[in-house]
Amino acid sequence: MLLGSIIMAVLIIGGILLYRFEIAECAGAVVATITGFVLFFWLLIWVLNYSFNCAGIQEFTAVQQTIEESRKNTGSEYERVMLTEKIIEENEWLAGCKFWNETFVGDMIPDEIMKLEPIK
Repeated sequence: MLLGSIIMAVLIIGGILLYRFEIAECAGAVVATITGFVLFFWLLIWVLNYSFNCAGIQEFTAVQQTIEESRKNTGSEYERVMLTEKIIEENEWLAGCKFWNETFVGDMIPDEIMKLEPIK
Protein backbone atom coordinates (compact mmCIF):
# COMPACT_ATOMS: atom_id res chain seq x y z
CA MET A 1 0.00 0.00 0.00
CA LEU A 2 3.02 2.28 0.33
CA LEU A 3 3.36 2.44 -3.42
CA GLY A 4 -0.32 3.26 -3.77
CA SER A 5 0.04 6.04 -1.20
CA ILE A 6 2.97 7.52 -3.08
CA ILE A 7 1.08 7.42 -6.37
CA MET A 8 -1.94 9.03 -4.71
CA ALA A 9 0.26 11.79 -3.24
CA VAL A 10 1.69 12.55 -6.69
CA LEU A 11 -1.84 12.63 -8.08
CA ILE A 12 -2.87 15.15 -5.41
CA ILE A 13 0.21 17.27 -6.10
CA GLY A 14 -0.67 17.24 -9.80
CA GLY A 15 -4.20 18.33 -8.94
CA ILE A 16 -2.90 21.15 -6.76
CA LEU A 17 -0.61 22.31 -9.56
CA LEU A 18 -3.54 22.11 -11.95
CA TYR A 19 -5.91 24.27 -9.91
CA ARG A 20 -3.63 26.61 -7.93
CA PHE A 21 -1.07 27.87 -10.39
CA GLU A 22 -1.96 29.19 -13.80
CA ILE A 23 1.65 28.91 -14.95
CA ALA A 24 1.79 25.20 -14.25
CA GLU A 25 -1.69 24.46 -15.60
CA CYS A 26 -0.42 22.25 -18.40
CA ALA A 27 2.14 20.55 -16.17
CA GLY A 28 -0.48 19.89 -13.49
CA ALA A 29 -2.85 18.36 -16.02
CA VAL A 30 -0.10 16.14 -17.41
CA VAL A 31 1.04 15.01 -13.96
CA ALA A 32 -2.53 14.37 -12.81
CA THR A 33 -3.42 12.42 -15.96
CA ILE A 34 -0.30 10.28 -16.01
CA THR A 35 -0.50 9.59 -12.29
CA GLY A 36 -4.19 8.73 -12.61
CA PHE A 37 -3.39 6.15 -15.28
CA VAL A 38 -0.55 4.73 -13.20
CA LEU A 39 -2.81 4.50 -10.15
CA PHE A 40 -5.54 2.79 -12.18
CA PHE A 41 -3.16 0.19 -13.60
CA TRP A 42 -1.46 -0.33 -10.23
CA LEU A 43 -4.83 -1.06 -8.63
CA LEU A 44 -5.76 -3.38 -11.50
CA ILE A 45 -2.47 -5.28 -11.13
CA TRP A 46 -2.94 -5.43 -7.34
CA VAL A 47 -6.39 -7.03 -7.64
CA LEU A 48 -5.31 -9.49 -10.33
CA ASN A 49 -2.14 -10.49 -8.46
CA TYR A 50 -4.00 -10.93 -5.16
CA SER A 51 -6.65 -13.07 -6.87
CA PHE A 52 -4.01 -15.14 -8.65
CA ASN A 53 -2.22 -15.82 -5.37
CA CYS A 54 -5.46 -16.75 -3.58
CA ALA A 55 -6.09 -19.29 -6.32
CA GLY A 56 -2.47 -20.43 -6.01
CA ILE A 57 -2.96 -21.13 -2.30
CA GLN A 58 -5.96 -23.33 -3.07
CA GLU A 59 -4.03 -25.11 -5.82
CA PHE A 60 -1.02 -25.64 -3.53
CA THR A 61 -3.13 -27.24 -0.80
CA ALA A 62 -4.92 -29.44 -3.35
CA VAL A 63 -1.62 -30.60 -4.81
CA GLN A 64 -0.24 -31.18 -1.32
CA GLN A 65 -3.20 -33.40 -0.42
CA THR A 66 -2.97 -35.26 -3.73
CA ILE A 67 0.72 -35.94 -3.21
CA GLU A 68 0.10 -37.23 0.31
CA GLU A 69 -2.53 -39.64 -1.03
CA SER A 70 -0.27 -40.70 -3.92
CA ARG A 71 2.55 -41.54 -1.54
CA LYS A 72 0.31 -44.02 0.25
CA ASN A 73 -0.12 -45.99 -2.95
CA THR A 74 2.91 -47.70 -4.35
CA GLY A 75 3.63 -46.40 -7.82
CA SER A 76 6.08 -46.88 -10.60
CA GLU A 77 9.42 -45.14 -10.88
CA TYR A 78 7.92 -42.80 -13.48
CA GLU A 79 5.14 -41.74 -11.08
CA ARG A 80 7.67 -40.96 -8.35
CA VAL A 81 9.72 -38.84 -10.76
CA MET A 82 6.63 -36.92 -11.82
CA LEU A 83 5.63 -36.38 -8.17
CA THR A 84 9.11 -35.11 -7.37
CA GLU A 85 8.97 -32.65 -10.27
CA LYS A 86 5.56 -31.38 -9.13
CA ILE A 87 6.81 -31.02 -5.55
CA ILE A 88 9.78 -28.97 -6.76
CA GLU A 89 7.51 -26.78 -8.91
CA GLU A 90 5.06 -26.10 -6.07
CA ASN A 91 7.82 -25.42 -3.53
CA GLU A 92 9.46 -22.95 -5.94
CA TRP A 93 6.15 -21.11 -6.27
CA LEU A 94 5.72 -21.05 -2.49
CA ALA A 95 9.25 -19.78 -1.88
CA GLY A 96 8.77 -17.00 -4.43
CA CYS A 97 5.49 -15.90 -2.86
CA LYS A 98 6.98 -15.92 0.63
CA PHE A 99 9.91 -13.82 -0.58
CA TRP A 100 7.72 -11.22 -2.29
CA ASN A 101 5.36 -11.13 0.70
CA GLU A 102 8.22 -9.68 2.75
CA THR A 103 8.94 -6.86 0.27
CA PHE A 104 7.15 -3.62 -0.59
CA VAL A 105 4.67 -5.53 -2.77
CA GLY A 106 3.65 -7.73 0.16
CA ASP A 107 0.13 -6.29 0.18
CA MET A 108 -0.43 -7.93 -3.19
CA ILE A 109 0.07 -11.38 -1.65
CA PRO A 110 -2.31 -12.86 0.96
CA ASP A 111 -0.76 -13.37 4.38
CA GLU A 112 -2.12 -16.94 4.46
CA ILE A 113 0.81 -17.84 2.21
CA MET A 114 3.16 -17.54 5.18
CA LYS A 115 1.27 -20.32 6.99
CA LEU A 116 1.92 -22.85 4.22
CA GLU A 117 4.77 -25.28 4.64
CA PRO A 118 6.83 -26.65 1.73
CA ILE A 119 5.92 -30.13 0.54
CA LYS A 120 8.44 -32.69 1.74
